[in-house]
Amino acid sequence: MTATPIPLYRVHVAAPVSYIPTGPTTGVKVGTPTPGSFDPAAVRVVPAADIRPGDVVLGTCQPRHDRRTLMPLDDRAQWVSYFTGTPKVQQHGARPFDAGHCDWCAHNAFYMCITPGSGHVVVDGCTVYPPGALLLAIPRTPGCARAA
Repeated sequence: MTATPIPLYRVHVAAPVSYIPTGPTTGVKVGTPTPGSFDPAAVRVVPAADIRPGDVVLGTCQPRHDRRTLMPLDDRAQWVSYFTGTPKVQQHGARPFDAGHCDWCAHNAFYMCITPGSGHVVVDGCTVYPPGALLLAIPRTPGCARAA
């Protein structure tokens, strides 16, 4: 048996919150997933390019940015955001971005200035993720079984 190196990401994932205090007497309501719609213990941080059919995507990990250059720092996440509503199982895996796929993809290509071969990937619903983007997901199969 040979050892296989795996990437480890330094991300602290907390349970979704519906209210964030912004001051001593003020706060903001935040949309959260439907209560009981997933098992929090099954949540993993998965590169967007590794999403497979059957995975459940729950949210995104927002990268921490260097304050001087505004470039993302690849080894850290600043915060995690969950999507609202009941999570849905992915029908298709991540695929390379194709501006000709649909009107929404063409819109994203134009306004986000995405070029062919840029490394961007798309998951169900034609949501575009940049190279190296990390998602909160519940994998259909464990990572060790995927590599086999």
